[in-house]
Amino acid sequence: MKILLAMPSFYRKDGTLFREKKRLIIPITLPYLAGLTPRECDIQIVDEHVAPIDTSADYDLVGLSVLGASERRAIEVAQAFRRRGIKVVAGGIHASLAPERLQEHVDSIVVGEAELVWRDVLADAQNGGLKPRYEADRLCEMKGLPMPRFDLLDMRQFRFDYYPVQTTRGCPHGCRFCEVNAIYGRKYRFRPISEVLAEIQALPGRNLHIVDDNIGGDTDRAKELFRGMIPLKVRWSGLTTFKSLRDEEYVRLAKQSGCFHLNLGIESVNPASLADVRKHHNRVDEYRELLQRLDHYKVPYSLNFILGLDEDTPETVDLTVDFCRRVKPHLAFFSMLTPRPGTELLRELAAERRIVHHNYDQYDWDEPVFKPLRMTAQQLKEGVWKCYDDFYSLPQIFRRFLAPPRPYLYRELFLSLFYWSAVRKRIDPVSFF
Repeated sequence: MKILLAMPSFYRKDGTLFREKKRLIIPITLPYLAGLTPRECDIQIVDEHVAPIDTSADYDLVGLSVLGASERRAIEVAQAFRRRGIKVVAGGIHASLAPERLQEHVDSIVVGEAELVWRDVLADAQNGGLKPRYEADRLCEMKGLPMPRFDLLDMRQFRFDYYPVQTTRGCPHGCRFCEVNAIYGRKYRFRPISEVLAEIQALPGRNLHIVDDNIGGDTDRAKELFRGMIPLKVRWSGLTTFKSLRDEEYVRLAKQSGCFHLNLGIESVNPASLADVRKHHNRVDEYRELLQRLDHYKVPYSLNFILGLDEDTPETVDLTVDFCRRVKPHLAFFSMLTPRPGTELLRELAAERRIVHHNYDQYDWDEPVFKPLRMTAQQLKEGVWKCYDDFYSLPQIFRRFLAPPRPYLYRELFLSLFYWSAVRKRIDPVSFF
């Protein structure tokens, strides 16, 4: 069976399709889905962010991995193939969170984790009995997972050879704005550490990006993993929480195991905003101390801020700018609150009639899609760019990296200059990921 696994791109505000010469890092979704597919199948992987999807080519089955922002483009691609009689299956985050948006535009839709249903999809497609919907009835056990098929990728399409590795799924926290719980539930599941280490050893490169939503959700388990990684001599980046940084041994072992960057969801410097979205594990009064711990162990980091939470005001924007000037984080990303399908936040805002529209392909952190409570939509939009303009200004970059010098942060200095250029062109740095 000849199969195309594709990730559609999305449309910019000017109506053009987003394309770039190279992606920053290697995504895991399509290579992993190929790993779930029997080896006797002829598989082609296409990421439309960097390569065109040829809708005139012949396939027995097309599988689309759909994000919210790519909804419109995914429907166009599906229709082009279906007009030629080629069966199309949609899966991915958006298919699981908003299946009703895609169901009528594809032959079949996959809801939930693919490990439990993908073999059935392929078998039914081969015998002509493809069902309209396949839904996982439970969460998978995370044992014996296949190796992603990185051999099917054109490595020239990526700026850095950071191979993605997944070691956990889910998050033990219940933040109202986050879709992780909607997809994976509050259950925090682990792959056997021996299997993770074996996969890392089998990778063609030594640079890794751990794609867990929260690698530090269980610091004892994470520390065991880090100890196993130390002899492998890898370099890795990943996402963690401020709560995990309270464990100094966790930070030390992360560094010893090769950590060269941690991304943290700081979300807000407004305690009332954190409480409102149930981000109880973040405490504003300990931010500086915990970030200094990362500096002590020379672990570079980036912070993700969200503006527009119900307790935020225009003053919150100024407090955010001031915080970054005082603390001097290595990198920072500023987003306006965007309620995602499947989240508690979206349901509540919809019930309050504060959602502007449900065009999910425009839920891209670029324009407000809801009515903020304590500021105007224009103040919110301007506030995000005010933070970016200040943080990635040349004087602030100089103060963060050169006064006094921070010699272990060459990569972050280079990225800051890259983002300075992007911000001047009003390109959100997050879009490069």
